[in-house]
Amino acid sequence: MRLNPSDQIRRQLFRFILEGQFASDRPLPTIQDLADSYRVSTKTVQKAIHALCEEGVLEAKRGVGLFIKPLAHRHSNSRRIGFVHPNEPGYIRGLPYPGLVVRELRRRLRRADFSLVLCPFNTMDRMMIVETFCKLRLSGLVLFEIDNDALILEFRELRLPMVSVDYDAYRHGIPSVVFDNLYGAFQITRHLLELGHQRIVFLLPLLRNPLNNGQSLDAIEDERLKGYRLAMQNAGFAPDVRETQGTLFLVVSALYLTQRVRQGA
Repeated sequence: MRLNPSDQIRRQLFRFILEGQFASDRPLPTIQDLADSYRVSTKTVQKAIHALCEEGVLEAKRGVGLFIKPLAHRHSNSRRIGFVHPNEPGYIRGLPYPGLVVRELRRRLRRADFSLVLCPFNTMDRMMIVETFCKLRLSGLVLFEIDNDALILEFRELRLPMVSVDYDAYRHGIPSVVFDNLYGAFQITRHLLELGHQRIVFLLPLLRNPLNNGQSLDAIEDERLKGYRLAMQNAGFAPDVRETQGTLFLVVSALYLTQRVRQGA
């Protein structure tokens, strides 16, 4: 989709602001200077500036000029948390997962006087992600099953508090709740032990290997199993691993994530 000139200028100015190319304590170039720089009319620049002011990015100070609006003031009145996911809208109602997690998150946010705004990513224009989320006026983001690193870096440009669920984004400086690794399975098992459970069974889903008609673990299940064994052995209990063709371990994972949300993780 081709953007009109004013939208192109708005988008480029917004990127420059996020990248810190304009000092926050000094006025931006004048509308005439910007028009000369972009070789467009002042009316086109004015339209772009007006849009940025409406989005809470810029503010005009009479007799002084245009300034970047302090980040702390942009969404200071917002009590909206965006829940970003890459699937169809109905997916998040699935039970036990992810429906239980979303339901508990919504309930806890409501108790704190926040609302959860569902943001199905597949319904949005990929070229306008940052602009789209700025218009939503959110105060934070939950990235749910967003496993695209380039996209995560783009979300970081929003400079909002955020947490990643079901994908390890720690390397991008984003707190993450993940159970598909050794540490996640260890935490899940330890949580059940802390609740007083002593006999915790690990239901091991085996995959059929078409090459030798045998059964094997995939890499994720192998990591989960290691985390489970480690937690049980540290607590002085014998691991109890049983083979299954199902995915019942996901139920435990969903319940654990729900508890983490309840605790404010």
